[in-house]
Amino acid sequence: MRKLYTDDILKMLQGRIAVVGNASAEYEIGELIDSYDCVIRFNNYEIAEYEKRVGTKCNIRCVTGWYDVKNYNDAIEVNPFCREAMESSNLSNYEQGNEFFVYTAQVDVHDFIPIKNPSAGLALLWLLNFYQIKVDVFNFDGFKTQHYFGGEVETTHSASEFEFILGLNHVIVVAETYPYKELYNYVHSIHSDYDENVGLMMYKKRGFSIANKRILEFGSGNGDLASFLHGKNNLVTAFEVSDTGFEKIKINNKVKGGGVALALHKERHDYFLSFDVLEHLTKNDAELVIREAAKTCRQLLVTVSTRPSGLLGPAGENLHLTVESIEWWKSLIEKYFCVEVSDGDFPEQYYICGWSLHSNFIGFDELLLEDRIASLDGLHEKAKYLVENNCFERANRLFEILVQMDLSSDLILRDYAGLCLIRQDLKNLLSAWFELLKNNPDDGELLLFIQDLARQ
Repeated sequence: MRKLYTDDILKMLQGRIAVVGNASAEYEIGELIDSYDCVIRFNNYEIAEYEKRVGTKCNIRCVTGWYDVKNYNDAIEVNPFCREAMESSNLSNYEQGNEFFVYTAQVDVHDFIPIKNPSAGLALLWLLNFYQIKVDVFNFDGFKTQHYFGGEVETTHSASEFEFILGLNHVIVVAETYPYKELYNYVHSIHSDYDENVGLMMYKKRGFSIANKRILEFGSGNGDLASFLHGKNNLVTAFEVSDTGFEKIKINNKVKGGGVALALHKERHDYFLSFDVLEHLTKNDAELVIREAAKTCRQLLVTVSTRPSGLLGPAGENLHLTVESIEWWKSLIEKYFCVEVSDGDFPEQYYICGWSLHSNFIGFDELLLEDRIASLDGLHEKAKYLVENNCFERANRLFEILVQMDLSSDLILRDYAGLCLIRQDLKNLLSAWFELLKNNPDDGELLLFIQDLARQ
């Protein structure tokens, strides 16, 4: 009899997935978290009185059943450790007070994570990454802060977990993963070069001419380029993380912050401009900024440097936190923009311009989407691609055709069930699972899972 494991539950997930830890939230990100199709929370998370900070949605609860974990009975529950693992030693006692079965991992994460005593958060993120499931992570900080709902954090886990998480290929941490504000307050006070606006210099040198547009400039420094563009009848929004730079920006429409502030930004713009900035970010934050830029800006114009900076921070650290080849940068930005690359004004510097591939910009994106769908073989592949691009209604119609034509394999039924979960289509969700049960009558774990869904 084939058991269902945590691994199986995770592989069914579709759409945008948010994994929300219990560390203190620097921003009010509740509305952003609730916009995800699936939200995973941990252990004794709390919602009441914290809705603005952490949201309200919970589709899956990650628990180990440890002695201090409370029974909530409000969502499907998964344990990222094997049932035989030390972390699961109290799970059977926990389940006695639970209405739902707790799924445990099939793969033992201890064999792969090079950190002793991994936390449930690290274990879950490793599993998601292992199965190449893309997720965004909120409220993880390496145990630096107390829980957002109060109480000191007493942990036996390692602070090095955070660096390990930042290295996972399919995970983006939605946080400031480096103390940029403190660093660039220092840099502005020490290095006179930062009183000059390199972006304005490069813009004029290249002869760019943008007028009557909506522009978002990320990393505005002292705001000279933003003011110049504002004078050309553009509606400019300036983002700057340092206190020193922010105070010098003369235009009114300005935002203090970095990647997280950009993720919270809802306005649409014609252009995203960022000169001499992206290489100053960690790889995680560079991807976060580029991805969020594609959601809000139709076109992109940036520069990147592929060499170390000539300036150092207070601890002797190089200010270019990401030193990679132009091929690396092009590959990263091409995930979110259709790009062209040209040589820059300085050695090992490049200009990259691009057009957003995000569905917010329908005119261009629909052509790409239709072209891509036409190239795929079979209705199942087309339906999966539509799900990945958040076209849930169109995907649902294709899955319904597959089911009605009796062309649905177990794999298709599982994918269809995942889409029904996103759409909160309980009737068809249960139908898909009962069809799976009919094909696999001896699968007792599958029956338990269906019963759990039926109760919800």
